[in-house]
Amino acid sequence: MHAVEKDMAVFHLPGHPLPALTILQSTDRGGPEVDLFLLSLSRPILLSRNERQEIDCSDSHPSSLQLLSFKSHLAALKSREPNLVVFGLSTQPEECQSYVHKKLGLPFPLLSDSKGTFSQQLELPSYEQDGRQLLQRCVLLLREGQVTRVDYPLTDPSKAALRAEYMLQRDSGQE
Repeated sequence: MHAVEKDMAVFHLPGHPLPALTILQSTDRGGPEVDLFLLSLSRPILLSRNERQEIDCSDSHPSSLQLLSFKSHLAALKSREPNLVVFGLSTQPEECQSYVHKKLGLPFPLLSDSKGTFSQQLELPSYEQDGRQLLQRCVLLLREGQVTRVDYPLTDPSKAALRAEYMLQRDSGQE
């Protein structure tokens, strides 16, 4: 298994408290809003940070590959951590998230941080393109109101879920 890479852009994240009362819009039919801080107090969360620039997306787009990686490995992730909740996160508006969620047939919700509040409070790595602030691909493990593990940079988005499984293994001390 490959070791999780380290990068100074996320050095501050492990142990960083999650912003409280920051509501993100969700594609989940069970509830349109999510507060990751409150949810992480009762359940571990894998947050797959992926970004799309265009609504008309293909299954071969790197962000799609990352989301599809989690779709195909969701059972393995949940067998390692039965109470695990998985979300995709983007700064795209809710309409785009709903489109991507439906198009890819994802078994987990996507969250929209279209105002950038959550991402800015955590100082997630980002870049600017065409006048828009977009987030770099990464995966965060959230527990008990804080970030406990980070996988960044993700150079091969199709292996994001495999790397997340390794991250879960490391977090539980089963290396």
